[in-house]
Amino acid sequence: MRKKIISFIIFIIILSSGTIYARDVTDILWPETKVSSGEDKEKNELDSSSEASKTIVPSAPLYIVPSPADSYRYGFSTEALSGGYGKTVNMERYIIELNFDVQAEDLTLLKELGCEIEVYVFNMIQVLIPVDRVEIVRHLNFTRFLRSPFSEIEENSKIFKQISSAGSEEFSSLQLNEAHKKGYMGQGVKVAILDTAFDPSNSIFRKNVYYTLSFRSHDRDIMEGDIDHGNAVTEIVTRIAPKTKIILVNFQTDVEYIKALKELINMTGSRKPDVIVTAVNIILPDDYYDGSGIRGGLARLARDKGITMVSSAGNNAQTHYMGMFNDKNDNSLHNFTSRDDTLEVNLKRGDRIRVVMSWKDNWKNPSDDLDLGIFNDNLEPLAMSTIRQKSLKAPPYEIVDITASYSGAYHIAVKKIKAREVLPFMIYIYSLTVSNMEYFNPETSLDPGLPPASDTITVGSVQSTYPGKLEPWSSQGKTTDNRMKPDLVALGGIYCNSIHSIFSGTSSAAPQVAGAIALLLSKNHTLSPDKLKDILKKTAHDLGPPGEDPVFGAGLMNIYKAMLVIQE
Repeated sequence: MRKKIISFIIFIIILSSGTIYARDVTDILWPETKVSSGEDKEKNELDSSSEASKTIVPSAPLYIVPSPADSYRYGFSTEALSGGYGKTVNMERYIIELNFDVQAEDLTLLKELGCEIEVYVFNMIQVLIPVDRVEIVRHLNFTRFLRSPFSEIEENSKIFKQISSAGSEEFSSLQLNEAHKKGYMGQGVKVAILDTAFDPSNSIFRKNVYYTLSFRSHDRDIMEGDIDHGNAVTEIVTRIAPKTKIILVNFQTDVEYIKALKELINMTGSRKPDVIVTAVNIILPDDYYDGSGIRGGLARLARDKGITMVSSAGNNAQTHYMGMFNDKNDNSLHNFTSRDDTLEVNLKRGDRIRVVMSWKDNWKNPSDDLDLGIFNDNLEPLAMSTIRQKSLKAPPYEIVDITASYSGAYHIAVKKIKAREVLPFMIYIYSLTVSNMEYFNPETSLDPGLPPASDTITVGSVQSTYPGKLEPWSSQGKTTDNRMKPDLVALGGIYCNSIHSIFSGTSSAAPQVAGAIALLLSKNHTLSPDKLKDILKKTAHDLGPPGEDPVFGAGLMNIYKAMLVIQE
């Protein structure tokens, strides 16, 4: 009888869980767009889909503003170029993505149109455009498409307020004290930290600050942003390597991030860093999570210049979905199961959710096209992303975001416009309070950009109190091109005096590795990035199944063992 009662209680608990209660949905109604047959189909989709986004869901952000097929050339009249502005001109910030790298004549024309160039790098220009000239800029022959600046940053940390104090014993499982006793403290080594904000005067690490550099275009303020995150990352580097010199670099938008990374890598002389660590990632993908995009290219450039790149893996293990597009019920919507066309998540009122979907395709000239939508629990559309990738040659991703108007269930759906029979795609959900994600895959959940890049040291996180256990949110590999990532793991759950809180997640782990590299370089400054990665992996304490695996990589970093194998 007792066993029956216990079984009944367990059954009720399971039945009451959010995931089990998530309802199956097959009757979702996607907002209509006009579609005709033949060669006009793509053009009609292009013309109508953006209008649908504006009229059906006016609050939906337009991350990409499609350009019409026809475009203006350089032949503007004098009147069109000069305009008649008074003292005040309303300006809006945009990113222009070009077909090719930015040319001087492109910038000249934008200035003649009254635009203010903030920053440019590769094929991207961040620019302030007079509101009545946006349409002209959108039609320029070098404009591939316009989009809003992407300032959504994945800070790979969990911060827990707790009264405590930092102590060297926190790093005992890394054998840090034993390494310090060898006398190598990071002296003569420069570590650059790329983050959103810092307080360079913080008493915990101000003596280590070598110089600061802000790439925030509109204010150049090193302290504007999430200071707690940047301070905690900096403190951890200096606790591992107390005598290293620190370079603090901040940014706000995705283009500023790319610019900052490129400038750091190209620094020369005394300003050149030996190590660059970033525990934040722009959630906008630039490849299909295989390291082949712009950021992966920058990691390769850093390696070639003798700079070691370290990145957090991400905190997406519980908020990532990966699958093959499947439409067995023939309604153009992805079937998450045979009875469910939506991915349900729970949100708290007032929280912002950003949903990023991308699929495997030619990044510069995609042939497939998926749309993304988010619906309330009554299955009413809240935000739609309906970019026509093939017409615009836009990258194969869609993004939606909303602020939750109520606490409860929301539904994410994926619609096929044009897709191969076998089309892999992924969904990432970024939110402070998202819970009960109905379907998720911890595997292949690395952040975009640097984490999947082969020339980056990618770091996952284990629990500091139980270092054999992965932190449940720590992103896992492999990469989409089947390479092993992360490279190794370090500790989450480190108390930081600079923020008076416990700092966890892969943002906590990555600076430990950067600090360890500073220690190794202070013993032998000739070690190459490849050699440093090899040493750290070979001396790591193996976790999980024998050998490297896509959960722990090579295992838990051991600084002392790494130090022992290095010759001075």
